[in-house]
Amino acid sequence: MSIKTTRIPRVLSIQSHVVHGFVGNKCATFILQLYGFEVDVINSVHFSNHTGYNVVKGSRLSVDELRAIFQGLIANEIFEYDYILTGYMGSGELLHVVAEYVRLIKSKSPHVKYLCDPVIGDNGELYVDQSCVEMYKNVVLPLADIVTPNDFELEQLLGKQIICNHDGNEEQIIWQLLESLHNMGPSHVIISSISAAKLGGDKTMLQMYASSKTSMNQYERFRIDFPYLEGCFTGTGDLFSALILAWFHKENNLISTCEKSISVLHQVLLKTIELSESVNIHNTCGNELKLIESRTAIEAMFQRRVLCGIQPSNVPHIGNYLGAIKKWIDLQNSGDNLIVMLADLHAVTIPREPDALRKSTLETASSLIACGIDPKRSIIYRQSDLHHHTQLSWLLGTLTTVQKVGHIPTYKSKVKDDTSTPLGLFLYPVLQTADILLFKTTHLPIGEDQIPHLQLCTYMIEKFYHYYKQNIFPVPQMMATETTRIRSLRHPEQKMSKSDYEERSRIDIMDDEKTIQDHVMKALTDFNAQVSYDREQRPGVSNLIDIYAGMTNQSTESIVAEAQQNNLNTGAFKKRLAQIIIEHFRSKRLEYLKLMNDRTYLLSLLDNGRERATEIADKTLNEVKHIMGFH
Repeated sequence: MSIKTTRIPRVLSIQSHVVHGFVGNKCATFILQLYGFEVDVINSVHFSNHTGYNVVKGSRLSVDELRAIFQGLIANEIFEYDYILTGYMGSGELLHVVAEYVRLIKSKSPHVKYLCDPVIGDNGELYVDQSCVEMYKNVVLPLADIVTPNDFELEQLLGKQIICNHDGNEEQIIWQLLESLHNMGPSHVIISSISAAKLGGDKTMLQMYASSKTSMNQYERFRIDFPYLEGCFTGTGDLFSALILAWFHKENNLISTCEKSISVLHQVLLKTIELSESVNIHNTCGNELKLIESRTAIEAMFQRRVLCGIQPSNVPHIGNYLGAIKKWIDLQNSGDNLIVMLADLHAVTIPREPDALRKSTLETASSLIACGIDPKRSIIYRQSDLHHHTQLSWLLGTLTTVQKVGHIPTYKSKVKDDTSTPLGLFLYPVLQTADILLFKTTHLPIGEDQIPHLQLCTYMIEKFYHYYKQNIFPVPQMMATETTRIRSLRHPEQKMSKSDYEERSRIDIMDDEKTIQDHVMKALTDFNAQVSYDREQRPGVSNLIDIYAGMTNQSTESIVAEAQQNNLNTGAFKKRLAQIIIEHFRSKRLEYLKLMNDRTYLLSLLDNGRERATEIADKTLNEVKHIMGFH
């Protein structure tokens, strides 16, 4: 009886090598072998140490030497690679020879994927001559399947500078630049890091942009925000590209690949910061990556877990549905471990009428389940049913300061004066961090307004690690996708809100047909009867088009073109939109009413969610209490 063995994936890695430290192949080989790859290595340079030191000695691979190595591989018909990974080359001539061999390998083995990390420079400084840039643009990128430039390298490859005009279009400009890179050849484009401040955002955050081009020439795009860690590191780009290759092989999904790569990279940098001594005077670039010491973190990835929270203040409106709930259902249906928290503790930051809170909590639960949150596949529960939230919040509160919490913008914007601010409002962000860490959450589908809360969460993870030297919490990643914020139907300059006293300002997803029809038809537009999209000049009509786009998954451009082709004025367009909304929610409303009329069954679903949530929360809280010395 023969035993079938699993073939080990093979990588040909062509980049720099150092005797001391972890950059280039020294870094990539360790990571890839740790993840189970067989790695063949060609060193473009062989240096004593990386170039952050004052003195660097060693040799560079010549064009003739590289060609001779390739000729030896060709003569022995060594083509059985699954991946090719390239990093620092140093000259256009070397890149040209590499391109020849990549082209040959792909002709022999069409399944081979080529990941190109175009090491050109960083922070405004070129590491290579201009011939490398031109060779990447004209010869190498057309062969690449995945490309991972940083923001400076992106600018060099496209000959365009990323400039923030503070007009709200910065992200769209980035997507256009990624599309330009796609047009050069790669199916997957990842901009490894851009300072959020460069795009008018928070200077303490970095952003990673990524895009996949499908066979139908459609783009799947996403952005990941992660905290900037103070310090100077060398080799992070090499580490990142190796992680991307390893996780892409395992996941075959760019979003998951990027999320896990960023998470591991962050763990390595935290360990490096912890273990690094004062900067070596001979090393102007600071910290050597502590890969050996980070091995446990690299190998032991946390189970992917997505936490979604919603305050049960009223029945969710269509803005909640399109901006959050619909995406939660997509995550659930794609196989994610989804936890949906009815955040009733957060809802009483300002005191609520008890009967109204009970009623709205059940209404929110019924709405979510009716829309597609499956209590069998996902966990849906009431926050107040788990004492773990408040207990962990107290423990975490010992790790932060009044000043740190007080600087959170959402808190400052709600404070009226020092005498009337509820303590619960001040402690809200700490409880929110406890919510996240209680389930060891890895991913959060949140908006940009929640970034300061995510930063506080990351800060507390770092503080916990600093005090107790235990790495038990993953750094949660923000799941940012292209979203449009739905505006008020009566005041389109404002966002749609459940707390708006004017009921016609919104469409609650469980409204009856007559109410939906009335609210859409009386939505504020303007005196121009033509259907056109312009958020600045025509916010009311544009808001309706955004709702239409969210309900139908059409682009705003195609909606406008279709309306104009059919000679629809805004009145006719409103009628069509109202009918689409009614049809979409008709069966959901029936299920909602059924759940609301069977309180016993609904409560049994929430009880089941409580039991499943408690099972996870018990483990985390007991682990934290043990580490902190309580038992």
